[in-house]
Amino acid sequence: MIGGGISAQEILIEKIRRQFGEILQNNPILGQQVIPPEIVAAKFRNDTNLYGALFALLQGMQK
Repeated sequence: MIGGGISAQEILIEKIRRQFGEILQNNPILGQQVIPPEIVAAKFRNDTNLYGALFALLQGMQK
């Protein structure tokens, strides 16, 4: 998953997908051993970091 403000740029996500595919295609051994991950924008996009910080805070409060 790609998070943060940059995740709003669909062209970036598509380019990452394409280049990852090219890496696997150009490296036969790697291509046979790696299952390509699903590369998508994070659900909360630009707010992903805020949810992560809140989660860490809440976890810390439970201790």
